[in-house]
Amino acid sequence: MSGNPVSLANKMALFAKQEPGVCVGKIIEVTPEGKPIVTFPIAPNGRVFARVVQNLPRMSNWLGSAVLIIFEDDDPGKPIIIGIVGDALPTSTTEMIVDTQINDNQPVKISGKILHFEGEQEIVLRCGLGSIIVRADGQVIIKGTRLMSRASVTNKVRGPSVLIN
Repeated sequence: MSGNPVSLANKMALFAKQEPGVCVGKIIEVTPEGKPIVTFPIAPNGRVFARVVQNLPRMSNWLGSAVLIIFEDDDPGKPIIIGIVGDALPTSTTEMIVDTQINDNQPVKISGKILHFEGEQEIVLRCGLGSIIVRADGQVIIKGTRLMSRASVTNKVRGPSVLIN
């Protein structure tokens, strides 16, 4: 390979002269309200608040992540995060972390062939007076004002002993 090596300072100067368009940046901070602060080669003052595409999950788990950024009106002061930059394509077994603020009027929907919820101590599903609690020791507690169990074929109750009332 011939030619003079290009220094990092020269590369940065060449990059800064180009139109912003799209670049890779890094999330360096997330405010308590979930607003990301990013850095990228042409960031004003080295860091700037960024907007986020709405279908992306909340940013709290993204701290330190590389992100793909576009610029509103080609202004480096108006970055918009459009996704996470990774080293591999996701697979069907890739875990998805859902960390979102739930609005009372907007249900959260998760779809997939298999949904896997895991808690170190317990998992609680609660709605009004009903709840299902699954504990790490294997205990499952179902509470409600009326419980119904239906089966189209066989409804089995198994255990070394079954207590009714």
